[in-house]
Amino acid sequence: MKKSLVFMFCVSVLGLGLWADSFLGTWTFYYRWYYNQPYVQTTITFNNNWTFTCGSLTGYWYPFEDHNIIWKFANGTTYSGTKVGGVMTGMMMWLISTDPPTTGCWYCVKVSPVPIKKDIKEKVVSSPDTPPKSPSTKK
Repeated sequence: MKKSLVFMFCVSVLGLGLWADSFLGTWTFYYRWYYNQPYVQTTITFNNNWTFTCGSLTGYWYPFEDHNIIWKFANGTTYSGTKVGGVMTGMMMWLISTDPPTTGCWYCVKVSPVPIKKDIKEKVVSSPDTPPKSPSTKK
């Protein structure tokens, strides 16, 4: 736990890592609080300033260990899960209003990415492992 908190602090101070960029953008979000109920569908957008929007609701999100995510709404509802490619899945918990806490499950499918800043793209393209592309000479 301590290691993850230190890592999240470093990522927050140093900026998004390229792996964290894969969470950015709009996702189709499916969730249900009770396992015998159908999923509810909406959209959620993860922004590059560690905030997200889901309808009129907002909150903060935190990636950790390359492919995991936690996000929390202002009302205390907390979601955690794992991302593989363009799909995420996980569990959620609402601690505030019930005893014992209410839990449920969710999954997301990537709809569209948030554009990566130009300077980040240039750094990736001109990295020592990837030589810069030569301009096209088509006539």
